[in-house]
Amino acid sequence: METNGKVKRNDVMNLSQFRKAVIERDKRCRLCGDEGQEVHHIFGRRWMATRCDPDNGIFLCVKCHKWCHDNIESFRTLLKQWHGEEWFDNLERKAKKGTK
Repeated sequence: METNGKVKRNDVMNLSQFRKAVIERDKRCRLCGDEGQEVHHIFGRRWMATRCDPDNGIFLCVKCHKWCHDNIESFRTLLKQWHGEEWFDNLERKAKKGTK
């Protein structure tokens, strides 16, 4: 959330807590098992309802993070296989319920 071009402090703290929670849960890159370096938002940060929801994050290495951005539909299919269609649909509804 921006105000006059600056990120609000409480939003930064929430993103920090989100990142920490995802890293603690996943430990390593969820796709290849290598050391993770980046937290990826399944539904982008612009969706405020899930921006800081750990269910909306996945810990990845740099290579796999790039793959996710380059292969969005394949990544979503993989998530549906891991968690089920219902989980994915619920997360998507929750994300899109909030404002951009």
